Amino acid sequence: NVLPPNAANGSWGVEISLDVEWAHGIAPGANIVLVEATDNTNTNLFAAVRTAANLTGVSVVSMSFGGSEFFTENGIDRTTFVTPAGHNGVTFVASTGDKGAPGNYPACFKNVVAIGGTTLNLNPDNTIASETGWNDSGGGISQYQTSFPSYQVGIVTQSNAKRSTPDLAMDADPGTGVPIYDSFDFGNSPWAQYGGTSLSAPLFAGLMAIANQGRA
Repeated sequence: NVLPPNAANGSWGVEISLDVEWAHGIAPGANIVLVEATDNTNTNLFAAVRTAANLTGVSVVSMSFGGSEFFTENGIDRTTFVTPAGHNGVTFVASTGDKGAPGNYPACFKNVVAIGGTTLNLNPDNTIASETGWNDSGGGISQYQTSFPSYQVGIVTQSNAKRSTPDLAMDADPGTGVPIYDSFDFGNSPWAQYGGTSLSAPLFAGLMAIANQGRA
């Protein structure tokens, strides 16, 4: 039960600010639990995911982290990104990455909702002027996921029928991004504008929380 050390300035602390503030911004009435991994190894990141999913009442787990796929990923998928026995349904949401194709893991797993990025331009009155796919949004065809969600049946047409991402997309372009407040990382000028699919995942998780509340 040793707490992880403080993150270096400009690193995971910024991610935490972005995730928590904008999940809260979308779903201000939601109960948000921050689960921190001891470090950024897959072993500890996925342990944190399982911890989050097992918490009483949790209905959405938002993961703004990701990395390259690896050959043994399917074994982790079947034990990590699943609703725990006896628990209410849990939706796993993950960022597809900010470097184009291929997209990130774990967003490519079929039990995870893969959230890509858009460029969202507003009019002066804050109505939507335009929204297009963000050039740097992660996505593409998975290397190792040979099955895909049932909702992609009839849509996925590539001959190898591998998992394709993203499933959905929300604002991620840093140029059309959002303000965050972080006095730890930014010191005396604590406001900054951020984007990336690290933004789009918690945005969608907030929407899922609202939808789950409505269904309950």
